[in-house]
Amino acid sequence: MRRAATMVPLLLLAACGDEEAGEQERASKIAADVAKVEAAQNAKPPLQPIALEPITRQDIEANNFYGAGCSFGVTAAEDPLVIAQSGRAVIKVKAELQVLYADIGGAKLAMGAWQHYTGKDNTLTVRRTDAGNGPAATEGRAQYPALLTIFDAWGREVLRQNGPILCKDV
Repeated sequence: MRRAATMVPLLLLAACGDEEAGEQERASKIAADVAKVEAAQNAKPPLQPIALEPITRQDIEANNFYGAGCSFGVTAAEDPLVIAQSGRAVIKVKAELQVLYADIGGAKLAMGAWQHYTGKDNTLTVRRTDAGNGPAATEGRAQYPALLTIFDAWGREVLRQNGPILCKDV
């Protein structure tokens, strides 16, 4: 009987040790699961380069994209790839117009346009490549060589293109 009396506390003590080990094992498993979920949530999708489509006269008329600003990728009679104005810029990707909003804390281009715009899916930057040494705007019109860069929502470059930028009142 005495032997049984000493065995019961030992068995209870052993059970506590198993319970603590089980809790530690569960906590480790939960931590590993949380790490997997966080890794999946923070994973960036594959890089998807984009191709801009020309913004047509019909697009401009239907969406009232009139006013002072700059158009990238045009000389005189071509449809632009980007329309940059004082408050917004517009690009066309997969037949859909995307509106991006001006970063008014950044540098300016001519005719009230800005160098940097931010949207839901992309950000874009238009920089003059003549180091500001090109001709000044005359009679409400200026044309400069420029570099257009577009980044995805994760800050990765998805388009880089040189071309002319024409600034005027449309």
